[in-house]
Amino acid sequence: MKYQIHFVPKAGMAASQDLVTPLSKPKQMELSLTEKGARSFFTRFLRQFISTGSITILEEGETVFTFEGNDSICRLKTVLEIHSPQFYWKVMTQADLGLADAYINGDFSFVDKETGLLNLITILIANRELNSEKSNLAKKRGLWIPMFLRAGLASANYFLKLVFKQNTLTQARRNISRHYDLSNELFALFLDDTMSYSAAVFKSDDEDLKTAQMRKVHLLIDKARIEKNHEVLEIGFGWGTLAMEVVRRTGCKYTGITLSSEQLKYAEAKVKEAGLEDRITFKICDYRQLSGAKKYDRIITCEMMEHVGHEFMETFFSHCDAALADDGVIVHQFITIPEQRYNEYRLNSDFVKEYIFPGGCLPSLARVVSAMASSSNIENVENIGNQYYQTLRCWRKNFLGNKRQIMDLGFDDKFIRTWEYYFDYSAAGLKTLTLGDYQIGMAAAQGLLGKDKDMVTPPSKPKRMEPSLTEKGARILEEGETVLTFEGNDSRCRLKSVLEIHSPQFYWKVMTQADLGLADAYTNGDFSFVDKETGLLNLIMILIANREMNSQKSNLAKKRGWWTPMFLSAGLASTKYFMKHAFRQNTLTQTRRNISRHYDLSNELFALFLDDTMSYSSAVFKSDDEDLMTAQMRKISLLIDKARVEKKHEVLEIGCGWGTLAIEVVRRTGCKYTGITLSIEQLKYAQAKVKEAGLEDNIKFELCDYRQLSDAHKYDRIISCEMIEHVGHEFMETFFSHCEAALAEDGIFVLQFISIPEERYNEYRLNSDFIKEYIFPGGCLPSLARVTSAMASSSNIENVENIGIHYYQTLRCWRKNFLENKMQIMALGFDDQFIRTWEYYFDYCAGGFKTLTLGDYQIVFSRPGNTAAFGNPFQSFPSALTKQEYR
Repeated sequence: MKYQIHFVPKAGMAASQDLVTPLSKPKQMELSLTEKGARSFFTRFLRQFISTGSITILEEGETVFTFEGNDSICRLKTVLEIHSPQFYWKVMTQADLGLADAYINGDFSFVDKETGLLNLITILIANRELNSEKSNLAKKRGLWIPMFLRAGLASANYFLKLVFKQNTLTQARRNISRHYDLSNELFALFLDDTMSYSAAVFKSDDEDLKTAQMRKVHLLIDKARIEKNHEVLEIGFGWGTLAMEVVRRTGCKYTGITLSSEQLKYAEAKVKEAGLEDRITFKICDYRQLSGAKKYDRIITCEMMEHVGHEFMETFFSHCDAALADDGVIVHQFITIPEQRYNEYRLNSDFVKEYIFPGGCLPSLARVVSAMASSSNIENVENIGNQYYQTLRCWRKNFLGNKRQIMDLGFDDKFIRTWEYYFDYSAAGLKTLTLGDYQIGMAAAQGLLGKDKDMVTPPSKPKRMEPSLTEKGARILEEGETVLTFEGNDSRCRLKSVLEIHSPQFYWKVMTQADLGLADAYTNGDFSFVDKETGLLNLIMILIANREMNSQKSNLAKKRGWWTPMFLSAGLASTKYFMKHAFRQNTLTQTRRNISRHYDLSNELFALFLDDTMSYSSAVFKSDDEDLMTAQMRKISLLIDKARVEKKHEVLEIGCGWGTLAIEVVRRTGCKYTGITLSIEQLKYAQAKVKEAGLEDNIKFELCDYRQLSDAHKYDRIISCEMIEHVGHEFMETFFSHCEAALAEDGIFVLQFISIPEERYNEYRLNSDFIKEYIFPGGCLPSLARVTSAMASSSNIENVENIGIHYYQTLRCWRKNFLENKMQIMALGFDDQFIRTWEYYFDYCAGGFKTLTLGDYQIVFSRPGNTAAFGNPFQSFPSALTKQEYR
């Protein structure tokens, strides 16, 4: 074969004879001057861009270009056959959209008809990822920034079309109709019998599509926990399969809404055929037209959120929130784009928006989390995106296998090539894990349950308290007199609490310092409770419940706890707390002081309230009466199983505590383990335990900040269990970047952390509170959205689970142990004020978890394209909610 022009950019001369067959007496392709310029630009770009994989360009004629990279991360090859010189002009001026246009119009094709297009897109994605750290070139409009005036006009054209396709109430119907009303017969020719148009969940590579789709349907039903007495709403019900399967399995009442008239006709016919008209109602309705008065026990959306649009995300969640019953559950399934590409993506058009889903916009996971309605808690997130590739390949095979029948419906060759591009374009994104597909379960943060308590009789013949003038003024805020009773009409929270005031300073402290004043008054003995066991806990939960109920009525409850402290004294107090908090920011030096103040108190102290595992994080309980040690071992097993640790791995634990997790991991797997901490006391204890276990060859502990980790050393697994709360808002990106730098290419990172709701995060982080002031200096609970947005750019979230429901029971166990060992604690040198401070700490936190105000998440991160780390791609992650027994 002759090479009239042959660029060999990175790997020396690459032989193409095994890829292409020489043309017999080929006619040379004739290019205009502009087309030659475009070809020159295109080849020069690929010469600089291709670092991995191999792309061969074969023109009609004898011209061959081969671009092959040195990096072996992607070994794919593809050969393009160019049929028109317009290919170069389109790609140069319109970048990724030009590539799509050229394929649709037949300007080029592939030698390998089965995988050529898929491989090309996969190679381009792989090189974009490799080059993204070197320059911003790959981050702009797909592959590169189109050049010249023509490109500017094209970009402006696409942008304006995108603006006019925004999903207003009117435009949303047009956008949906353009795709879903094409033809029910068309969709039936490539979907399976379930007519499910979303990712299936496969058990094996050779499983049929229908079986895999039914598994996905059952997964949604199980996550929604639907029962016969429930009313279910599905937003975007498709062709009705999920609705019918739910009703068949549970017998519940079901309402489905859609904007597609064709889907409605099909689904209603199927419901009638199944004899389920009395249980299932379908209608044309936008989610914004749902009645606020009607409540549903369960809401399900399956890949409908992609049609909402960036501008309407908060609106969507607020309408879901308004339609959800107080004890309801929402389950969403949606495709995502990485957070670091989200803003660029949403502001520009791309192939899918332009040709397939007008008005469509894939959200990032962080966008979804931040847009959630404030009264919903995320309970579980699972990325099933690794299943979508196989789903799309099945659809493509069915589609091309039924090409004749599709054309008989009135569709042409250009339509066929458009949809072939759609299937391969999407499949490449999901194969490389650039795109995700999440199932997310959310629960309404309502229903504060408490048993009725008998009314408490006030003490007989009480000695009248003598408050000063200022104390009287403070007390007037609560009406005055010896016995003050405040009772609400709402039955949502039936808890009661009776406070005994021992010092009039109580009123002044609470008025001037709000929540911190309440804590100060309790730790100093200014008040106590008639019910010593649950009085403080109940008070905190009552205050939380009322804050939540009043939050929509005014901004009162959103400021510094329950109210804004009044007068100069309060201002000075607020300033004092703010300044103390500011000086405790977790710099490299200050972090050690902050950690030492809590964790170096005394190993003997912690041993008196923790269990034998010395685990200082949430356990996972199977029942109310299970012992703490068993529950802690279940949590440890959950972390090990989610990290999928094997003997060959090197594991890093950031914040190793007293060493129990390290010892258990090594006992089970025999791996190499490094743990870092900033606590001298923890280090001594952990090293002694490792020596006692005879594991010094496998486990190494050291005093080290995460910022001091060597970038040169890579770990196969990284685990961090409730350490990130000590990182601080300002250093969150720094933390993730160091974790990313330490993680091997096929590594997994498992993170467990306590979270605060997103809507309270900014107010919380900018002010002090009881925990920051008295327990964890420099501490800052992140929101889930803060964590997902701060992730290193090359990390994917694979699984999220909220185990916060178990933390209440954990804290009650710690409190019980602590108070039962009060004498031994005081013998260590701690006083009554310390005892009351820690009692307040346990109840303060327990109240937050009991009311679901706080969460405790386990998140599994991986790198994009990391399929090797997960072994069997069809294996799901273990869950604290399953009946699985842990060793």
